[in-house]
Parts: sequence; structure tokens; C-alpha cells
Amino acid sequence: MSFYVGSGFNALLDARIAGLDKVLLALFIVWATDSGAYLAGRRFGTRKLAPTISPNKTIEGALGGILSAMLVTSIFVFFDAAVAAPHSQWLLVIYSIFFSLAGQFGDLVESAIKRHYGVKDSGKFIPGHGGVLDRFDSLLFVFPLMRVLGLF
Repeated sequence: MSFYVGSGFNALLDARIAGLDKVLLALFIVWATDSGAYLAGRRFGTRKLAPTISPNKTIEGALGGILSAMLVTSIFVFFDAAVAAPHSQWLLVIYSIFFSLAGQFGDLVESAIKRHYGVKDSGKFIPGHGGVLDRFDSLLFVFPLMRVLGLF
């Protein structure tokens, strides 16, 4: 657990050192993924993604989240082309597919941990929001992947 949380937050610090735009990009990708997945899942969702871990998530929602992440990344790169450095802008849009998948995987990992331990929230610091880890579950997987892919 320490490695999971520690490596994720360490990558967040590395991203911040590389530039605020890297942190904002990750946040926008995660938010777009969550929103797009929710909207697409509500509208088109029929096939369950991981029913024993998170019964409301659907495959259609996951695909909607990926498309939303790609759209938001495209818009972000349009306004801040330097965020893609040292890669091309279009490669970053392709990478956003993997960032979106990593974020969704992080959310499922956190849900699985909470189910395993039989808790609704991973803490009481932010009441009603699943705890601090629930706010960062996706980012704990996205930031390390950004580092591995050489964005910082």
C-alpha cells in the first residue's frame, strides 16, 4: 500500500516540478474520463465492466471516458502545445487513451481495496467523498504512467 500511494504522489511531485501544465493536463484527463464515462454509461451503458468490484460501471461508459479524455487532451494541446514536450501533440492525444485507461483502472483498484476491507470510505478526512484516496485513485496511476512515457 505504501508503494502504491508513495509512487503515485511522488510522480505528482515530479509532474509539478516539470510544470503546472503537466499537472493540469492529468487532472483534466481524469475529470474528462470520469464525466464522459458517467454520461456515456448512463445513456448507452448495458454491459457491465467489473460487476463484482464496481457494479455501476459499464464498458460503454469506459469507452465514453476514453473519447472524452482524447477530446479534452486535443483541446488542451491546442492551447498549450508545449505540454506535449518532448513528444508530438498527436502522440499525446494517443497517450491520453492510456492515461484514461490507467485512471479507470486506478478507480477500480481503489474500489476493490475498499470492497476487500468492507469499507465505504477510505477515510474520514473528506466526508461523503470516499476519502482522500478516492479523490486521487485515478491520479495515482496516471502520474506514474506519464513519467514512464517520458512527459516529465
